[in-house]
Amino acid sequence: MSIKMRFMEATQNVTGSRYCVEANDMTLLVDCGLYQEREFRSRNWETFALPPESIDAVLLTHAHLDHCGLLPKLVHDGFRGNIYCTAATSDISEIMLLDSAKLQEEDAEFKRKRHEREGRKGPHPEVPLYTVDDAEASLPLFSPVRYGQTVELGDGISATFFDAGHGLGASMIKFSVKDNGKRKTIRTSDESKAINSIRGSAVKSLARVCVLGGG
Repeated sequence: MSIKMRFMEATQNVTGSRYCVEANDMTLLVDCGLYQEREFRSRNWETFALPPESIDAVLLTHAHLDHCGLLPKLVHDGFRGNIYCTAATSDISEIMLLDSAKLQEEDAEFKRKRHEREGRKGPHPEVPLYTVDDAEASLPLFSPVRYGQTVELGDGISATFFDAGHGLGASMIKFSVKDNGKRKTIRTSDESKAINSIRGSAVKSLARVCVLGGG
């Protein structure tokens, strides 16, 4: 049994999270993030290291754009699998991706007019990285899961989402790979116990308010 993990982006920098888990002839992408540092934004236009149509599924740890912001481009370029994440991450991603797409369109139009006025061309095409239509096309692929729920991905591979404490809906993901009766596991992401503690107290306080207030 062979499990390979490839860190495809977000190496030696902060944004653009994207890495690949390969096992039992399946190709899984964990996160598909947007580069946001000014000096690295050109990487958003590069061809994906993996052909999008060859990816069996995407597993999304949370809804920050540096983790989900290139999903519309991935779908536009050929990805058709499920995007697994928590329900909160799915809901927030919808807002984030539609807003990001609108900004991409507005930015492209602003640059087109400015370059036309200045009689020059920029280093990138005066078109959006992706459009609102691209973002909307990615939304039906989201497949929400619960914390603690195990998702069978196929070929002896499963994934379980756990609370990471990084933000609403954020997850660690445990992959379990079974082959010839043997099982191996790997985990993704980091856990913030401090944030979990704060959020847990807030949820308990809210529940108490609801009980006392009848809401």
